[in-house]
Amino acid sequence: MSHFNAAEWTIAGYPEDYAKQYLDSILHTYEHPNRIVDMRIPGTGQCWILEDAYTRAVTGEIDAQTALDEAAAQWQDLTDQLGAENQQVLYQASLG
Repeated sequence: MSHFNAAEWTIAGYPEDYAKQYLDSILHTYEHPNRIVDMRIPGTGQCWILEDAYTRAVTGEIDAQTALDEAAAQWQDLTDQLGAENQQVLYQASLG
């Protein structure tokens, strides 16, 4: 919880009032009963494959089916690399 100390953020140049508002908003989302927290397992950062594909399709760089096909192939590669069973165990553990 120490990262919710607004005074510490002033060291990085944030005005303390702004930092307090920002941190309070984050804290309230964590405390909300309908919260959605990012996955906390190895490879999480690589799981943004679908967002990249979606963005490329929406901007017209590629068509929707190509985006989905590429994302599915990349997702499968990531699953193979990290191990599906390992990911499931870590995901279940992250749920608490």
